[in-house]
Amino acid sequence: MGAYLVADQVIRLKQIVVRTDPKDKKKLEAVLEGTNHYMSKEDGVLKASVFIPDDKLDKMLDDIIAIVDLRYKERMIEVYSPDFVISSSLKR
Repeated sequence: MGAYLVADQVIRLKQIVVRTDPKDKKKLEAVLEGTNHYMSKEDGVLKASVFIPDDKLDKMLDDIIAIVDLRYKERMIEVYSPDFVISSSLKR
């Protein structure tokens, strides 16, 4: 499982990757506020990636599902459990 060490405590991480309509950008940014996330536009689809602690996954997914219209095949939400994550930004 993906984890990082903060003050001698291991925090389990999940990665969420969202593919949605670029019109959803402001709503998605509001949900991801305060997280370390990355957004890009690829082939007319907004792609967002965020690492969050395991215990915040359910709430974050509920908020994202409320935004993304999953009736379209190019829109999806993926959740991964990385083996490990190395990043100075995750220590902040």
